[in-house]
Amino acid sequence: MKNIQDLLCRGVKEIVVKKDLEQALASGKRLRVKLGLDPNIPDLHLGHAFNLRKLRAFQDLGHTAGLIIGDYTATIGDPSGKDKSREAVDAKATSANGKQFLEQIFKILDKDKTEVHPNSEWFSKMNFLEVLDLASKISMEHIMSHETFRQRIAKYQPFFLHEIFYPLMQGYDSVMVRADVELGALEQKFNLLTGRRLQRAFGQKEQNLLMTDYLLGLDGREKMSKSLGNFISLRDSATQMFGKVMSIPDTAIGHYFEMCTDIRESEIKEFEKRIKAGEGKQVKIELAHKITEIYHGEKGAKKAEQDFEAVFAQNKMPDKMDKHSFGAQKISIVGAMIESGLVASRSEARRLIEQGGVKINGEKVGDENLVVNLSKPKILQVGKRRFLKIKK
Repeated sequence: MKNIQDLLCRGVKEIVVKKDLEQALASGKRLRVKLGLDPNIPDLHLGHAFNLRKLRAFQDLGHTAGLIIGDYTATIGDPSGKDKSREAVDAKATSANGKQFLEQIFKILDKDKTEVHPNSEWFSKMNFLEVLDLASKISMEHIMSHETFRQRIAKYQPFFLHEIFYPLMQGYDSVMVRADVELGALEQKFNLLTGRRLQRAFGQKEQNLLMTDYLLGLDGREKMSKSLGNFISLRDSATQMFGKVMSIPDTAIGHYFEMCTDIRESEIKEFEKRIKAGEGKQVKIELAHKITEIYHGEKGAKKAEQDFEAVFAQNKMPDKMDKHSFGAQKISIVGAMIESGLVASRSEARRLIEQGGVKINGEKVGDENLVVNLSKPKILQVGKRRFLKIKK
C-alpha cells in the first residue's frame, strides 16, 4: 500500500477518478496502463523519464505497460498551448525517431513486460470511411471546449482542420489498447479526457487518468524542453548528464530529487536542510550522482563525478569526451553547435557566443561567423560543462 500511495502522490497533480483507481490497485486486479510518446525528435529527456518511471512503478506492481509510440500523431504535433500550427513532420522521420526512442525507453522500462505499439499499427490501415466514423464519435462542442482552439479563433490566429484530429487520434490509441489507466502531463488533460469519451463511445470502460507535474529545465524556471535548450537527454553521456545536473540552481535541487530519483520525501527534507546550511554544492553532487547512476550505472556515475572534479576543481579537460564527425573539413561554429546537438537553435548558439560561453581548444570564440578548420580534430566547449571532440 505504501508503494501504491507513493505512485499516486509523488509528482501527481490530478487523478480521474482517484477513488476508482485506488480501489482497482488495492483489489490486485491487473491493469493495462498506457503512456504515449510522440517521436517528433530522436531525444527523450528527464522530463519524459518521469512518466516512464511512473510506468515502471506500475510494472513493478504487476501491471501491464502499454507504450504508444505516436509516429502518426507526431506528424501533426500536439496543438495544446500553441498559438500557431506546428510544422508537419514526415512519417518516415517519426518512425526512425521511434526506433531511437526505444533504446532510451528500455533504460527505464522492463522490456519483457512492455507492450510497444506504434500508432501507425492501426492508423495506417484505416480507410477514409473509417476515419469519418471515428470523427463521428466526438462532438464539435467537445472539440471547441479545447482552450487552445478557442483562444486561437478569438485572436484570429490560424487554426486548421487537421489539428482537431490530434486529440481524436490520441484518444483512439486508448481504445485500441483497451487502457485501464493513462499517464500524462496535466497539460495533456483535454487529450486524455477525449480518450475516456471515445472509450465510452466504443463500449469500453473509461480509463482512469493519472496526470503529473512537469520537470523544470536547467534554468530552474521554464519547463524542460528541447526547443528551449534547457534539457538533459537520456542519450547524454554520463559526464554530460552529471555536468548538466550540476548546472541547475540550488532552488531546484529538491524538485529534481522528487522528480528524477526514488529518494523518499523524508530524505529530501534532510537534503533541503543541508542546502540551507550551506552544503548546496555537496548535495547537488549527490543528486547528480544518483541521477547519472540510474542511466549509466554506478561505475559511470563515479567516473562522471571524477571528470567533473577534474574539470572544475582542478581546471582540466575531461579525460574522455564524446566525439562528432561532420564529414567536411570546414564548418561554421554555429552549424557545428547545432549539428552536434550541443544547442537546439541558431539563436541559442549566437547567444552563447555573445556571452563568451563557447571555446575552441580552450580559446573563446568571439565571432558567430567563425569557420572552424577540421584538418585536425578540435575540442569544442559550450558553457562550463559541455565538451565535444569534433573532426571532419
